[in-house]
Amino acid sequence: MAEVPFTDESARAILQIFSDSNVRENEILMAGQVNMRFLSDGRFRAEDYAAGLSYAVEKGWIIDEGNTLRLTPAGFYRY
Repeated sequence: MAEVPFTDESARAILQIFSDSNVRENEILMAGQVNMRFLSDGRFRAEDYAAGLSYAVEKGWIIDEGNTLRLTPAGFYRY
C-alpha cells in the first residue's frame, strides 16, 4: 500500500512548482497548471492537492485568487 503524503509535504510540493517556474514573490501561476504539474508527479492525488493548497493558504504562503495562485513573500522565502 502506498504511503499517503502529509499535508505539509503536499504544500511544499506546490511551492516547489513555483520555484521550478522561477516565480518571484507576488507573481502568479495559473491554478490549473499548478494542479496538473502537481498530479503529474505521481506521488500525489487530487485530495493531496486540495489539502496542500489549503495548508499553504492558511500558512500565508499562497493567495488563492480562483483561476490564479499568487506567491506571497512568506511563500517565496519558504522555498
